[in-house]
Amino acid sequence: MPPKVVPREKGRDFSGCEMPGSCYHPDVAKHLVHHVHTSMQLGGVPPSSTHIDWVPNTDIYETQTSFVVRMEVAGVTREDIHVDLVDRTLVVSGNRPDFLHSERRQFRQMEIHHGAFERRLVVPRNVDAKHIHANYRNGFLIIELPKVAKSEPTPLKVTIEHD
Repeated sequence: MPPKVVPREKGRDFSGCEMPGSCYHPDVAKHLVHHVHTSMQLGGVPPSSTHIDWVPNTDIYETQTSFVVRMEVAGVTREDIHVDLVDRTLVVSGNRPDFLHSERRQFRQMEIHHGAFERRLVVPRNVDAKHIHANYRNGFLIIELPKVAKSEPTPLKVTIEHD
């Protein structure tokens, strides 16, 4: 069931939704999309010069401790997916084979992309690059980018020298 659309009302509290995430408000959605574009710069990096046949659908969300990238790559084996971090750019690439290429078929509808894919995302500066990890399950690649723990500023006493 699609989320219900909450009409825009000045000062409206969205806590009246049956369950978290079950309401949709265009202004809230616009803000979240802007936040994602600002913090992860979705699509902010041009693809590499290699040939790309398709770009996987991607969700990005943030928790208190990490950024999470969830990418739909069904039909691709784990061994055919490459995840690299180059400077601050997360590069996910791979290849989904065309299993039907050898068979002669007349398609009535064709929506499943195959061939080379790549997705590039600029990650925020507060990501702990040494602890990024990925998991591939049920056609989804989940990449967790932990945030660097904020350290409290340490006061430093500066001694003033006398001439």
